[in-house]
Amino acid sequence: MMHFQVPVTFKLNPYAGIYHEGVGKSRAIDLELGPLLQMLLGFISDARLPFVKYQNFTLINTYLCDSDADIGYSTVPPDATMFPASALVLTFCLTSKPAKSFAGLQPVLSQGKITRTKIWSCNSQQYLTVSLPKLDLDRFGLRNIRIESLYNLHNQIGCVTKNFVALERTSILKPRDFPQEVDTLSYQLMNKYATIQGLANNIGLMSWPYAKCFWSTYSNTFIEDTVPDSFPLYWCIYLNSRVYSMDMSVGAQAYVQQRVVDFVAKGLTQLQVCLGSTLQPYEIKDELIAFLAITLEGYIKDTFEGLSRSSLQVMSGTYLGRILYAAQQVPEYKQELSMALTGMGTRPLASSLLDGALSSSPAAKLLDLLRGAAGETP
Repeated sequence: MMHFQVPVTFKLNPYAGIYHEGVGKSRAIDLELGPLLQMLLGFISDARLPFVKYQNFTLINTYLCDSDADIGYSTVPPDATMFPASALVLTFCLTSKPAKSFAGLQPVLSQGKITRTKIWSCNSQQYLTVSLPKLDLDRFGLRNIRIESLYNLHNQIGCVTKNFVALERTSILKPRDFPQEVDTLSYQLMNKYATIQGLANNIGLMSWPYAKCFWSTYSNTFIEDTVPDSFPLYWCIYLNSRVYSMDMSVGAQAYVQQRVVDFVAKGLTQLQVCLGSTLQPYEIKDELIAFLAITLEGYIKDTFEGLSRSSLQVMSGTYLGRILYAAQQVPEYKQELSMALTGMGTRPLASSLLDGALSSSPAAKLLDLLRGAAGETP
């Protein structure tokens, strides 16, 4: 067995245990950890005790079973604490200072049956060991984790789990809606933390996606259930032009190409409905606001940034009114706009707008028509 000794733990704060050069870049490990982390946080929540002992909770060992290699402040835990046929075993300390070696020690198990989570003790120190089976890692595409990925794997899991237990203090991941107004979130989180260190040590992980630095350094830890269904509105106004790039992890890019594209495509469809009647809706939905933000930001005198939900509706109504007024007054304009909206399908068109790849004539034509009309005063 290869054991890589780590001189520190995450006990003091979520970032305290990170020590290796270059650690933190999602491309450094090329692993999508979001699904694994979500399952792991669920196991930690089921154990409950970590929330009671959050001050001492810290990752002390990460063990790759197939490679027989591990890293951490402590050595691999005793066999009795691990689930059979596991692929990845994670051990956390719950009280005081953990032992550096478990060789020859007999654990006292708190549970009588074999489970994926095991609370146990040695020399009056309590531990939690979570065993992740091969089947689940296969499902997440993480079965073949390389030994050279151990540093980053240990650091990112240790950082996220400590933050979850110490700062979130809740077993509920999925929020019902934005925790605050979108303008307040952007003011408090968008640029306040320039590095993941400041973010991880001070802000609970369910708020990380509202910060720009998260997407440039930790996007491979993105858990979709940490953001509300309406998060694409925030993405379109504050993040898309700033962070959406090939530097994001594959999983984060997939979220944009699935959830955000669907959201913008619904806004595009809502515009088509409005255009059919040339009547402005009583309430402008978030999807249409997101679509207008993507197409009009930077080409009108106002900005979508820094506005509350109600102010976003008012401003969007103003520019939507100008577009519909032009469609009422000029039949040729309405016909051209309708053709541009339907020229390549709603999802491909929405994807093209988010990518900024506007070489396609329908997308380029659509932007010209919308921006031209929105900039005019009826």
